[in-house]
Amino acid sequence: MHSNPTMRNYVSEQPTPALRNAAPQPFDGLVFGVSASLRYALLLACSMLLAACNAETIAASLNSERPATLVDIDEAVQSENHLIRREFVGRVEARRRSEIGFELSGALQVVAVDEGDVVSATSILAYLDTSRLNAEEMEAVAKRDHALIRLSLAERKLDRMTRAAESGGVSLQELDLEKDETSAARAGSEVAEAQLSKVRIDIEKSILTAPYDAVVIERRMDEGQIVAAGQPVLVIQEQMAAEVRLSLPADFATLFVPGDQKQVTIDSQLVIATVRTVLPTRNQSTQTVDVILEIEDSRSVLPGDLARISIDRDVRESGFWMPMSALFEDNRGLWAVYVVIPAEGSQGGENDANYVVEPRSIEILNMSSSSVFVRGEISDGDRFVASGLRRIVPYQIVRMDHENVGNTNIN
Repeated sequence: MHSNPTMRNYVSEQPTPALRNAAPQPFDGLVFGVSASLRYALLLACSMLLAACNAETIAASLNSERPATLVDIDEAVQSENHLIRREFVGRVEARRRSEIGFELSGALQVVAVDEGDVVSATSILAYLDTSRLNAEEMEAVAKRDHALIRLSLAERKLDRMTRAAESGGVSLQELDLEKDETSAARAGSEVAEAQLSKVRIDIEKSILTAPYDAVVIERRMDEGQIVAAGQPVLVIQEQMAAEVRLSLPADFATLFVPGDQKQVTIDSQLVIATVRTVLPTRNQSTQTVDVILEIEDSRSVLPGDLARISIDRDVRESGFWMPMSALFEDNRGLWAVYVVIPAEGSQGGENDANYVVEPRSIEILNMSSSSVFVRGEISDGDRFVASGLRRIVPYQIVRMDHENVGNTNIN
C-alpha cells in the first residue's frame, strides 16, 4: 500500500509537539521584550560606534597606504587681551532745524522765500493779511484818546474842587467823590492803552521772521491759504553747523570723551569731528547711548548723509590668534582645529616624521579680515595645522614642515 506524497509533505511540515511546547529562549526576550524607544536607542548607539570605527578605519587605511602628508604648522601663543573693532553708522544732522509758523490764524498774504533760499536772522519770510488788525488798531487808538480826554477833564475838575475845599466852598464828601472819579478815569486810560498794545503785538506776530541764519528746505503753504495758529509754513535748518549722531552700546560709548577728535567717513570722505557730548541717558527701545560729534568743516556734507566710524575696544580675555585657514567645521556646527601630536611610538623630536592630527573644539571670540581669536581645547605652545585642511582627516599621520613653523601672536 503506497502512501500519498502530498500527505507526507503535510505531515512533515507540521511542528512537533516538542517544538510547540518549547520554552522561550533568553534571546527572544532580549529582542522582543524591550520597548520601541529602547530599541531605537540601542540602534543609534551602534550606528555611532560603527561611524567612529569607520573614521578610524579610514585614517588607518590612509596611513598604511600612502606616506605621511607634509603639513604647514603654526604654534599657538596665548594672548591675554585682544582688540574688538566695530563699525557703527550714524547720521549727519543740522544742529538746529525748525518748522516755523504763525502764532495767529489768518489768510497767508505773502511768502517771501522759496526752497533753497539762504536767510539771515530776523529776515522777513512771510506775513498774513492784517486788514482786520489794522481796523482794530484804529479803534483801539480812538478808545485810548477818549480815555485820555476823560482823564484830563477829571484831573482839572479835581484841581478846582481842591482849591474850593480849602476856602470851604465844597464839602469833604464831594472832594472824595471827585478823587474817585479821577482814579477811575486814569484806570480807563490804562485799559485803553493795553488794548492798543495788544492789537499792535498781533500785527507784529502776523509777520514771520527767521530766528537764526538758515536755509529754507521746505515750503509747505502758498499765498491765499488759511493758516491755523501754530501750523508750519516753512521748514528751515541751520546752514553752517552740522553734527553726527551715533547710537552706541554703553561699553563703546564710554570710549568717547568730550573734546576728543575722531575720524568719520561721510560719503567716502574722511572728515574730522569733535566729540561734543555723550548723552547721560539710555534709549529704552534700543538700549543704546547717543553720542554727538561736531563736524569742523561741514561745507562738504549734507544733513541726512550716513556717517561711519570704526571703534577699537581692548578686551581683557585670554585666547589665541590663528589664521582662518586653520579652522574647519566639526560635528554639531562647532568649529575645530587640527592639533599635531606625536604618534604612538614616536619620540616627538624635530626630525621625527610620525605625527598625528587630532581635532580640538574651539570657540571664536573675535575675528579680523584673515584671522580669528579663539579659546577652547588648545594650550599655549600647541602646534596646529595652519592650512591645507582638505588633504587630511582626523588622526591621520603627517609630517611637519619645520621650515615654515611660525606663531600666531598677531591680530
